[in-house]
Amino acid sequence: MGLTTEQIVAAAKAVTPNIDVVEHHGDLTLVVPRQHVTEVLTELKENPDVSFDMLVDITAVDRAKGEDRFEVVYFLASVNNKARVRIKTLVREDNPHLPTAVDIWES
Repeated sequence: MGLTTEQIVAAAKAVTPNIDVVEHHGDLTLVVPRQHVTEVLTELKENPDVSFDMLVDITAVDRAKGEDRFEVVYFLASVNNKARVRIKTLVREDNPHLPTAVDIWES
């Protein structure tokens, strides 16, 4: 049983409607405002309709210019639903801090 894009987006947008949805070659990325990233990650894990129970990886991209110079990307998987999603947030060079995801996934 797989999840639809609509189910995943609805779960994330229950936290904040200010999410950009990008689909590229069948991969879903949600661009989440930095002030809501922890709440969106928590919702995607704890919402039984989507249940993203695994944080597969976290990475960062240095775009080398612009106010939002850095991108932090979380790769999530829902084992039971056989689904994956990327959560991306932009981080300013003058304040390069985000809350930890360890409180959500202990791995």
